[in-house]
Amino acid sequence: QFGRFFNTGPIKGKGDLLFYVHTILWAFLPWSVFAILLVFSKLKKINQPNQITADYICSGIFVTGFIIFSLSRFQLPHYINILYPFLSVMVAQYIMNLKNPVQQKIILYAQNILYLLFFLSCITLIIIFGLPNIVGVTIILLAIGIILYRLFPGNNLENIIGRSFSAVLVVNLLLNCLVYPELFKYQSGNAAAAFLKKNNHRGTVYTISGISSEYAFELYAAQPVYQLNRTELNSLKDNVLVFTPKIELDSLRKDGFTINEIRSFPHFHISQLTGTFINHHTRYRVVDSVTLATIYPKK
Repeated sequence: QFGRFFNTGPIKGKGDLLFYVHTILWAFLPWSVFAILLVFSKLKKINQPNQITADYICSGIFVTGFIIFSLSRFQLPHYINILYPFLSVMVAQYIMNLKNPVQQKIILYAQNILYLLFFLSCITLIIIFGLPNIVGVTIILLAIGIILYRLFPGNNLENIIGRSFSAVLVVNLLLNCLVYPELFKYQSGNAAAAFLKKNNHRGTVYTISGISSEYAFELYAAQPVYQLNRTELNSLKDNVLVFTPKIELDSLRKDGFTINEIRSFPHFHISQLTGTFINHHTRYRVVDSVTLATIYPKK
């Protein structure tokens, strides 16, 4: 892990200093506005020592950790998960002591805009992504938006926070209950492992290439999964079951192998989403096919 922090490990990173700045802006929603105002408030008080509050533990841990992670060239968004509790305590203290009318007005406008954007983004996502029951889900989202606004009316700070918190819950429920289950249909390793389990296949399975779908397949498969290379295929004595991209099978056919395709599964690297994939009208352009197939020895 320290090799990743200081970029001295076998895998090198190419991160930038601002990576975790924009990570916090989206990952800490809807409290990002509070965090930004907190930073400016702290910077403003640097020249006013008598105004600095004694929150050295949370501030020290967060600032030190954030600097270490930002200076690291090996960066992944989830690395800073351990810092969010400390930032949350700092933001909570800031809210409890918030008396500046200008900052209160900024929070009011920003959180109301975010509230609208959350629901508009959810509706836009389900339309572009092509989720089932678009009309029904849209009506439910609009109804929830109106109900939450009635439950937390007005512009006092408590209700603003209540609306924002509730809106984020709605966004996460939508993502986890509707969007991610659809996404995982394109992680072919999961689907292939489930297919073999359902059909009670107990024998060994092989992979040929090192694409990401095969890592998930190795994790979820109930039976042993081993790697094969092309030279080993040339000396096959018995049939083997393989899980590999369809393009690899087409290449093997050209080399004279007899192949029986059992089942193909759509595949996309779902941790690296693109606009082309999210748009259900253009998704076919970037979705690959990974296949379970039996390869017979060359005659």
